[in-house]
Amino acid sequence: KVIRCKVLNNQYPTVESSTIQIYDLSRYIITAYVKQNEAVLMAEGQKASIILKGLEQKSYVGTVIEIEESAELPQNGSGVPMVQIKVAVDEPDQDMRVGFEAEMKIDLNAKEDVTVVNFQSIVEDYNGERFVYMFKDNKAERKPVKTGMESGYLVEIVEGLIPGDQYIVNPPERVQDQYTFRLWSWGYELQ
Repeated sequence: KVIRCKVLNNQYPTVESSTIQIYDLSRYIITAYVKQNEAVLMAEGQKASIILKGLEQKSYVGTVIEIEESAELPQNGSGVPMVQIKVAVDEPDQDMRVGFEAEMKIDLNAKEDVTVVNFQSIVEDYNGERFVYMFKDNKAERKPVKTGMESGYLVEIVEGLIPGDQYIVNPPERVQDQYTFRLWSWGYELQ
């Protein structure tokens, strides 16, 4: 779509009047600069939450489509090298305009397809080893785990469990491997 055309009919173009701006409005791309310590954590395909100035009631989702290979020192003299990134808006609408100011949030710690457990299920022994109690043959079985990121009530399990494993949330202190459990829909009972 031709956005701006300063060329006049039947006149010779000048430097000021020879500009034609054409935009592909099928795709909106936001260019931003991020600090080098954030850029190393970014990858193409990461999702971004986008809010446009003046349209704060809406939020858009975007995808990181490009990360520059080099960093540059900004013009403002802050001294922190910045890396240019490009984020494409996934579903633009009629309210968007080229040149609008946008604010983006990109969760650099987001992971997909991870195994997580409730934080109350993690038990730590005197040596600092972490484990969970799993249900196996109606008994509690201590299973060592390695944890990763923690977010709210969830803890990432990097090693030790697989999706679908049944574990005890908030086990009582007296639980040991030999205890037998009766599993109810509302919880469990020590026997």
